[in-house]
Amino acid sequence: MSISRTDWAHNFYHLIQYCDTHASNIACWCEDGDKIIIKDTSVFEEIYQIKMGSSSKWSSIVKQLNNHGFQKYNSRNSRNEPEIFAHECGFFLRGNVTCLDQIKKKKRSNTTTAERLSRFEEEIEELKEVIKQMKEEIRNSNN
Repeated sequence: MSISRTDWAHNFYHLIQYCDTHASNIACWCEDGDKIIIKDTSVFEEIYQIKMGSSSKWSSIVKQLNNHGFQKYNSRNSRNEPEIFAHECGFFLRGNVTCLDQIKKKKRSNTTTAERLSRFEEEIEELKEVIKQMKEEIRNSNN
């Protein structure tokens, strides 16, 4: 069972609410209610699969969070430290379900890898020209 894109934010919100109420040792809201804390990623994977009906791998969950505008708030040094995520636009807030409709899945870029590579190559050539001009100006100022 897969959920629709429009329901993802609502379902994920209710999943966090469920954990906060019944399993805060696994996941919960931070004190301010503007971030979520995932304390036990391995158990959270299982709950996510049951409640959300989709992939339970932690990397897939993080990808979904990123695709919906969440950003990692801290860098974990070990598996025992909690993961903290915040929505970059502040639409994922404890007690505020009206903002959830603002959370949209990010659109994929239409540019191909070859187009991006070509653009990078052009920028490199432009930078090389700037460096060449700067070296010439330095040489001229030293004479």
